[in-house]
Amino acid sequence: MITPKKITWIVVADGSKARLYSSYKSRHNLKLIQKLESEKARVHSHDLGSDKPHGIFERNTPESKVDLHYQQEQHFSHQITKILNYGAATHQLQSLILIAPPKFLGYLKHMLSVQATLLLSKEINKDLTALKDEELKEYIWGF
Repeated sequence: MITPKKITWIVVADGSKARLYSSYKSRHNLKLIQKLESEKARVHSHDLGSDKPHGIFERNTPESKVDLHYQQEQHFSHQITKILNYGAATHQLQSLILIAPPKFLGYLKHMLSVQATLLLSKEINKDLTALKDEELKEYIWGF
C-alpha cells in the first residue's frame, strides 16, 4: 500500500510581502510555491490618498476614522488566506505553518476557514521575511 506524502504549507509574511512554501514530512525541503507583494500595504496611511499633511487630523469626520494602511494589510491578508483556504478545501496540504509578526498573524488566523484552521500545526510570532530559505528551515525545525 502506498502512503500519501504529508505536505505542509509554510507561509512567511508581513503586512506587505509573503512567501508560500510546501514541504514534505521529511522537513528537509522548502519548495517555493508563490511570492506575493502588496505595494499599497507598504505605504503609510497618509500617503494612500489623504490630502491632509502627515500628522494633521480632523476629528468627527468619517474619513479621519479610516486607516488606509490597515485596510491594505487586511486586503493583503485576505489574498493570502484565500490561497490557504482553497488549498485546505482541495486537500493540497495536510499541515499549515504560519510565520508573521503578531498583528499580521492575527489577521491571517482570523480569515482562515475552519478547515484551514484545523490544519494549523505551528505559528511563529516573528517577522522572518528577510531570512533566506536555509536560515528559515533552521528556524522552523531547528536542525
